[in-house]
Amino acid sequence: MVLSIKQLIQEALKDRVFPGGVLLASQQGDIIGQEAFGKTDDYSDISVSPDTIYDLASLTKPLATTLA
Repeated sequence: MVLSIKQLIQEALKDRVFPGGVLLASQQGDIIGQEAFGKTDDYSDISVSPDTIYDLASLTKPLATTLA
């Protein structure tokens, strides 16, 4: 069974892999799709919007440690 990216994100939300996220697809610099999913965190009812900004620097330590 082949799942779409949208289906994979919805499954990850259901499995509590992460509380929410924004998916943006672009082609040659043009945005061809953008959608927000879930909540901003596990402790609030604030929905993610396409304008939600994430601090990816906070992922450096756990990702680098896990990959090492």
